[in-house]
Amino acid sequence: MQAKASVLASSQTGNAFDTENTAIGLKHAFEDLYQDLGYAAVKVDVTQIEPPVISAQTVEIPFAVAISEGGVYKLGAIDYRLTRWFRARRCRRCWPNIRLVRKATRSFLFAIRDAYHARGYLDCSVVSHPSFNESTHIVNYGLEIVAGRAYQMGAVEFDGAPEAMALSSRTLGNCARRRVRRELRFRLCRARAKERQGAGEMDADRAHQR
Repeated sequence: MQAKASVLASSQTGNAFDTENTAIGLKHAFEDLYQDLGYAAVKVDVTQIEPPVISAQTVEIPFAVAISEGGVYKLGAIDYRLTRWFRARRCRRCWPNIRLVRKATRSFLFAIRDAYHARGYLDCSVVSHPSFNESTHIVNYGLEIVAGRAYQMGAVEFDGAPEAMALSSRTLGNCARRRVRRELRFRLCRARAKERQGAGEMDADRAHQR
């Protein structure tokens, strides 16, 4: 890990300095590096070193990064409670102690969030809370899901769309997001089919006139 951390540190050297975001960005970058490799309990402390190094060409702001790896963890289970349009129930998703903790957890969180988004809960937030078992090096997660309010599709306006599709889209209202997408795809295909049919009839008329 030391070699990988050194490569990351080299890639960060020379980046623009920001008094508010540079230290936080370094912290997140090193956390992501270690968590991607199974160090789920890694702790990173970033400290700005004074004074800055001033030369004729640049002003360099040095940082010290202290990393406590915490060992490699495997993923146990993710507990969560589905609400709103799901039947309210407690669920558990188990993995066979896989090592890629962050990748599996992040993919699962995205899947939960996307499922709510597809039903119109566009403000839905999903936050994970880890629980570490230091004796077995298994990490379990509890998800905090806040669905928020449900949004509904109103009107859809298209610039330069086929007229048949534009007219059809204006009648859509108070539909769930996924239903709107299916309806628009269907109507787009139907509008294009009508255009092709009309073009074919025009070609036939021209051929007949000749």
